Amino acid sequence: MRRSRFCLFFASSLLLATACGVSQTTPAPAGPSAPAGAPTAIATPKTPAEFFARARQLSDLEAAGIPFHLKATYVAAGKTEFTGNGTYEEWWRSDQLWRKEVTLENFRYLLFKRDGKTQAFATGSYVPLRLRQAMNAAVIRIPDADATSTKGWKEQSKNIEGLDMDVVSGVSPCDLKNKSSSCLKADYFTQSGVLRVAQYGLNSTVYNKLQPFQGRLIPREIWVTDGKQRILTVSVDRLEPLSADRDEPWMSRVDPQTSQAMPMIGTGSQSVKTRSIDSPPPVYPMTAKRAGKQGIVLIDAQIDDKGNVREPFILQSAGSDLDEAALQAVGRWRYEPITYNGMPVLFETQITIIFKLNR
Repeated sequence: MRRSRFCLFFASSLLLATACGVSQTTPAPAGPSAPAGAPTAIATPKTPAEFFARARQLSDLEAAGIPFHLKATYVAAGKTEFTGNGTYEEWWRSDQLWRKEVTLENFRYLLFKRDGKTQAFATGSYVPLRLRQAMNAAVIRIPDADATSTKGWKEQSKNIEGLDMDVVSGVSPCDLKNKSSSCLKADYFTQSGVLRVAQYGLNSTVYNKLQPFQGRLIPREIWVTDGKQRILTVSVDRLEPLSADRDEPWMSRVDPQTSQAMPMIGTGSQSVKTRSIDSPPPVYPMTAKRAGKQGIVLIDAQIDDKGNVREPFILQSAGSDLDEAALQAVGRWRYEPITYNGMPVLFETQITIIFKLNR
């Protein structure tokens, strides 16, 4: 099969993650038998939708409806505002009853859902990037991809450090609410359908030390890289079935020093509008001009309650020099503070910077 342009891009990104130690892990077993009441496993996935379905059956505890308690520690690094040591803990009984708590150094963020209502608490009005990334990485959550959502995606077989992998790659909306922009995406599976690497934009999440739990295969060590270096190392220290205690004391416990966080609204919300106060364009790097380089840089960022852009990072790259110029410019932008129902809110958004030479 002829490789597509984005497959080549992701293959080069994976080599860095492999150098970090994917080759040190042993290939995962073919997969456990399904527990009683579980849907029949897709033993030999062949289409993109079947690979996602198989991975959900094997490693996604929330999708499987298995109550569990997980506790992990992580180390955050890289070029960003907040790094250091953190913890992640999740109690999950159903999609309507769960609690997720994550820390990074002295910052604490708590989310829980009960009776159809989700509440958030935090020690401050801003949620650090690495903390959010650790929350997303610690537990495998795989979207229910059907034949429609993966239409046009590519499949490719590769041998990486002696491990046979099936690569499913395509283009996915960067923001599920606002489909005006798309990001490159690739997932690397063993031939039995076990997810080993998930890549989205420049970030790669690598799942290691797969161990059985409740008829599933769950990673006990997770790495996240940004295409240049490892930015997160997550270690699952405890994974156990959730107690059947009806009082659910884990749901009601809130640190008295934790204040209620402001709601966060995605860029696709129709209820709020953003207006920049000061957004000077980036300086076109002279080296890029001389080389005739052009491109589009897609940046993810939060706008805090004062209108400042916080911890922007690259989703889609146009090359290191153009990326850096875009980040430096966006980091200085200011927005009119955003309110929702009269309250200031955090706003997560994607910003597109186009570098184009006048011919």
